[in-house]
Amino acid sequence: MDLKLSVEDRKKYRKDYKDNPKVIAYLDDMDKAELEEQVRAKTEFEATLAREQAIADFEAKILGLADLPKPPDTIHNIYLAWREVMLPVAIPEGTSEARIAELKANPSKVWKWVVEVNHADKVIKASGETAINSGKRAITVYKRSGSQLESLGNFHSGSKACDYLNLDYAGNSAIRVLRDNSYIIEAYTGTDFIDR
Repeated sequence: MDLKLSVEDRKKYRKDYKDNPKVIAYLDDMDKAELEEQVRAKTEFEATLAREQAIADFEAKILGLADLPKPPDTIHNIYLAWREVMLPVAIPEGTSEARIAELKANPSKVWKWVVEVNHADKVIKASGETAINSGKRAITVYKRSGSQLESLGNFHSGSKACDYLNLDYAGNSAIRVLRDNSYIIEAYTGTDFIDR
C-alpha cells in the first residue's frame, strides 16, 4: 500500500462510504498495512535496543575482566602483559615472628595487567652520567643489498626505526611495517643506538 492516509482521514472516508464494501475493504487494507509497519518498526527498534544492550553488557564484562590501565598522557606506546604478580604482604601490628615468617614465605598472588613502557630505561652509571640501557624491544635493522645484509643501525624500538627511515606506521605495528618494507630485524641487547 503506497497510499497513506491519516487515521482521521480514514475515519472520515469510512463514514462517507460506509455503504460501499470495496472502499471499506480498501481502508481495511490500509489499516492492516499500517499495523504491520508499526509492528515491523517496533520489532526493529527492540532488536536495536537489545543489540546495544548486549554490546554494553559485553564491554562492561570485558572491562571488568581486563581492568586495562590508562597510560599517562606522556606515554603513547605501551606493552601490556597478563601476569601473575605477588601482592605486598600486610603484617598487622603484634603479629608473632612465626606468623610473619609464614606470611612472607607464602605470599598471595593474583593475575593482573602489568604495564611496560616501550622505550629503553635510563640507568645511572657509576660515574654519575646518565646512559641509555637497551630496552626489551631494542632492534637492529638490516636491508638486503644483493647477497649481503647492510646494517642500518640499532634502535630502541620499531617505531624509532620507522621514524628514522621515514616509514609511516600510524595505526599499525612498526615491526610489521618494517618487515613489509623488506627490512630484516633482530633483537639487540647493546647500548649503542642511532636514535638517541
